[in-house]
Amino acid sequence: MPAALRAAHALADDRIERIEVFDHAWGYTLSRIFDRERNEIPEVGAAIDRMEEYEAEAQKVFLFPEIFCPSPYYTYWFGRVGEVYRIPGVFGGLPDMFRLRARGGRSGGVDIHLADLSRPEEFRKAFEAETGQRASLGLGGLLAKADVATLLKERGEFKTQARIWLTEQMWLWDKEFFGEHARNQFILREAPRTHVVVVQGGATPVWNTYIAKLIEALVRAEENKALDYCVLLAHSPAVEAYGKYCVAREPTLKESPEFQDGGVRAIGEKLLKDRLSKSTHIRTLPDHHFPLFQEVYWAADMIYSRGGGITANDATATLTPLTIVEELGQWQTEQIRELYRLAGLSHTVSYMTFIEGEYGIIQMYLFKDKEHQQIMRNMARQPSHQEIWLAKQILEV
Repeated sequence: MPAALRAAHALADDRIERIEVFDHAWGYTLSRIFDRERNEIPEVGAAIDRMEEYEAEAQKVFLFPEIFCPSPYYTYWFGRVGEVYRIPGVFGGLPDMFRLRARGGRSGGVDIHLADLSRPEEFRKAFEAETGQRASLGLGGLLAKADVATLLKERGEFKTQARIWLTEQMWLWDKEFFGEHARNQFILREAPRTHVVVVQGGATPVWNTYIAKLIEALVRAEENKALDYCVLLAHSPAVEAYGKYCVAREPTLKESPEFQDGGVRAIGEKLLKDRLSKSTHIRTLPDHHFPLFQEVYWAADMIYSRGGGITANDATATLTPLTIVEELGQWQTEQIRELYRLAGLSHTVSYMTFIEGEYGIIQMYLFKDKEHQQIMRNMARQPSHQEIWLAKQILEV
């Protein structure tokens, strides 16, 4: 993003507006993570200085809410850019309709019934109508309904519909991943009320090791009939993590045709397919079948994740209880974890508990239904669909 701002300035000078929409600032985040290295290693210091210089090319900045874009970022941007605004809530939220995709895996799935964004006049009228219809009572912002109780009730109804959609999509993915004769169907087809957790790990060494070990522990638990909930993992990080884990344990895999052709990822794809082929409770989520995580979150009972800004936004927008793991050395995600804990928007798990607990920690938090209801109530108080507000601001530039 900083480089894109510099490129826009170089190519167009001041003939076009340079607008930044962000949940942090790379210059500030990296300076907090590499504070000592910045002063001791000239190359690191020069790289961060250059990033800060590029970010100063923005003319107008829209930052996400305080809960996942902490106030130091506002101060950072305000010192560099003339106009800095807070987005008053989260992107996305309760859709007007959950449209089931046809078998064939086409994109879409959620239809919010907005006007044609390419026609500013039509969009402004739609925005005004939306504001009038959705203005909440004492909650602020654009909400699908005026009170928290109604939101929670409708979230439950969408959860049922989203699980039908998720089952259909998984049917397509199973055929693609395991082949035409996939042996075991996804558990939600037979037991739609099964608890569902989405594990949304970052592509870091700690998470890579954790996800690979988690998959092994979950498969063993299912083989012993001790897994009574469903686990969904993002496909690419899971494949990468499992490939690295298996190659580290069995170095001779580097001599295999798969490794020669596609490296760690190809090994991970092959071995993960073999490992999950008999599972009914463990699945991965590839981008081409599940491009929007909010669609998946509607079907989930909990998200288990690091404190990433986008994950926090999507969990809050979909009123999906969040359990955030401590991530040592990651300043931004640690700020979000603490803010979400203080606001009653998530559970929180320490680093040592996360590393040592495997799937038992997930199980411990997944069935805290009473606490989840309170987290969902707190999430429902956050204004949603603020992409409508942002689009209006940009249209006025």
